[in-house]
Amino acid sequence: PNAIALAGACGLRHQGWTANGFWGDELDSAKHPNAALASRAIERTRRLRQYIANRTSMGLSEEKDLLQTDAQLQARIAERDVLVVVWHQQRTSLNRLMGRPFDASFTLQTAEVFEPLAEASTLLTSEVQENSPDLQRQQAQLRLAESAIQRKRDAAKDKLDLVLSYGNRTRSGDTALGGVVDDNARVGGVRLEYGRVLERGGPDAELDQAYLDRDIARQEIGKTRDDLRYDLSGLLAEIDATRAALTSYRNSQAREEAKLKEAERRYRAGRVETDRLIQYESELYFAELSVALQSIELARKHVQLAILRGTLWQRAGLQGPPPMEATP
Repeated sequence: PNAIALAGACGLRHQGWTANGFWGDELDSAKHPNAALASRAIERTRRLRQYIANRTSMGLSEEKDLLQTDAQLQARIAERDVLVVVWHQQRTSLNRLMGRPFDASFTLQTAEVFEPLAEASTLLTSEVQENSPDLQRQQAQLRLAESAIQRKRDAAKDKLDLVLSYGNRTRSGDTALGGVVDDNARVGGVRLEYGRVLERGGPDAELDQAYLDRDIARQEIGKTRDDLRYDLSGLLAEIDATRAALTSYRNSQAREEAKLKEAERRYRAGRVETDRLIQYESELYFAELSVALQSIELARKHVQLAILRGTLWQRAGLQGPPPMEATP
C-alpha cells in the first residue's frame, strides 16, 4: 500500500491484475474469430505501452523500449484493420448467397463438438455412394442403356401371336327365290399369327451404341466408387491428423500463456528486458491464431465429410431436397 501511495504521489498509476489475468485477455480463443484475437493483442500491447511509459517517466525504462512497444502496437492495429476489411468482404458475399441485405450482421461460430464418426468405414462408404450425384447420374445412364438394349432385343425376336375374335354376324336381304333373309348370330374364331424378322444377323447401329453406352457407364461407376472410397479415406485421415494438430496447438498456447505470465512477473521485478516481453506477447498471439485457424480447419473438414455423406442439410438444421431414388 505504501508503494502504491508513493507511486500515486509521483503521478503514476498502479497496473494491477484484472479478473481475466494481467492483460485482461484470459478467454477461450477457439470461440473468438481472428479479428477478436487481434483486438485482444492490441489491448495487451496498449497496456504494456502504458506500463512502459510509466517506467520511462521514472527512469526505469529506456526510450527504445517505448519505441518497440509503439511499433508492436501499430503492427497489431494494421493486422486488425486488414482482418476487418476481409470480414466485410466475406460478410457481403455471404449475405448475397443467403439473399439478405448486404450489410446484415451475423456471428460466425466454429463448432467445437462434432458427431462421432462410425467405427466401420463400410457404413460411411455406403452413405457416400448413396448420396453421390455423379454416381446417381451414371447409374441412370446405365439404366437407360440397359433399357435400350432390351428394347432392341425384343424388336429382333420372331413373334407368334394368338388372336381371338368374337362378335355378332347379321345377314339380311332378299334371296334369289324371292324370299327374305334376316338373321343374327354370334360368331367367334381363333388364329395364330407368326412374324419373322428379316436380316436378323445384319448390323444394328442403335444396339451397338447401347452396348457401348452400357460399358462406358459401368466403367464410370467403378471409377467413381473407387474415387469416393479414396476421397473418404483421405478425408478421415485428415480429420484425425487435424484433431491431433489442434490438441498440440492448444498445448502450445497454454505453454505460451504460462511463459508470458512468468515473464510479466519477472518484468515487474526488473529481471527481464522489454524486448523479451514483447517477443513473448507476439508468440502468444501467433499461438492463439494457430489454435483458431486449426479449429476452423477441423470444422471445414467435417463439413466436407457431411457433404460427402449427404448430411449437410441436417447438420445445418435445414430442410433439404428430397432424396433421389437409389439404384438397387
